[in-house]
Amino acid sequence: MQRRGLMWVVGVLVLTGTAAAVPPTSPIGLLAGPQAAVQDLNRAASAPIGPLAKLLTTKVVLKETSKSLKTFAKEKSSRSFADELKALSKESKRFEKKLFQRLQEVGLRDQEDAVVTAYQQSADRARAELVGALSLGRAQIAIGAKDPSKALDKAEKALAKAAASETFSGEFKAYGKALKGVANEVTQLAGFGTGLENTWVLSDLTVAEPGQGVDMDGDGQPDNSLGAIQAALEAAEAIDADLDDILDSLLFGEEVVLFQFWGFDGYDTDTTVFGGIGTGTDTDGNPNDNFFGDETFDVSDSFATDGHPVVRVPTSFGPGGTYEFRPSGSALSFAGIEIPANSPVVLAGTADEDFNDGNIGFAIPVDALLTVVQASPDWPQDAFTAGIATALLTSFADIDLDGDGTNDAFSASLAFESVSAIPVQ
Repeated sequence: MQRRGLMWVVGVLVLTGTAAAVPPTSPIGLLAGPQAAVQDLNRAASAPIGPLAKLLTTKVVLKETSKSLKTFAKEKSSRSFADELKALSKESKRFEKKLFQRLQEVGLRDQEDAVVTAYQQSADRARAELVGALSLGRAQIAIGAKDPSKALDKAEKALAKAAASETFSGEFKAYGKALKGVANEVTQLAGFGTGLENTWVLSDLTVAEPGQGVDMDGDGQPDNSLGAIQAALEAAEAIDADLDDILDSLLFGEEVVLFQFWGFDGYDTDTTVFGGIGTGTDTDGNPNDNFFGDETFDVSDSFATDGHPVVRVPTSFGPGGTYEFRPSGSALSFAGIEIPANSPVVLAGTADEDFNDGNIGFAIPVDALLTVVQASPDWPQDAFTAGIATALLTSFADIDLDGDGTNDAFSASLAFESVSAIPVQ
């Protein structure tokens, strides 16, 4: 048998734009090459080949190739990268255990080369997809999970050994076993698994009471100067401004806030969860039905091509669907307030199929909050009272976002409620 030449260098990859652009939750074509090779093998074995002994052996080949083709057909329609890897693992082990010796007996050994070559091409494709998704942020390693790139290195080495072998004596089986290890670790990769998916639209916002909310700076204490501002405005009877009313009015604007979790098995204690936050616009133009639990929102501007928010992070579910995640590094628009990329953002709550309630904490630049509240009809209209309210509000700034030594933002903890929604692109 001709020795097969390796088609890649283990551990070295040149990413192409096409490979990296494929969404991780879509079929990525790992099975197409091996499926075609098995189809060719099936056709070759169907041709008349002479003696009865060979005919009986050919029936075994056809039986096994038929099983392989059924597996390929089933998993090709799956949305899971891991499912495709598992199918390759299963069929590579079947090939060595059930087909290798039979192919020699019926003179179809050249078909073996074609199958192994197809697997090599799939290995290239798998690495391109995996590394591309990680480097572009479309997938991340979940809490407590391993980097599947190392398992893929092991699988590639096993395949290289099989490709260079004159006869199979466990090499291809070893590749199948290693490939299953890759699949198991990919299922722990947030953003790749099929799993459950749910989206909610923010339906209610209230400022958390002073001393309550989320811990943004890691000192174990809630950060919420906005709650202190609310209390101070309520105490100043001459200032008739309620931040809760202002926030509620913003919820019924053209843009809404959406939360999404995906790639999880259930809402109770799941360590592999992906969470994201984005914005959407009402598709029917009627804000009065936005919070009925079945409204659709256009998320084209804030969701990636894989159907999930661009702003995302791996997280986990605790007992009863409790969670906390900290998206960062991207500017957000939250209830009409622009949150800069350098602001800490923390979401902590409890989710189930219908509702997602909790607290969100972030830093609001002084100018951003003033712009919103001063535009509200609840803000004092006379210059004197408005000046007092502005001075009172700015005195509560407690975060220095630009690092110049002067506090220029407020810590804000808002209690939120949300109901199910349907994102569309």
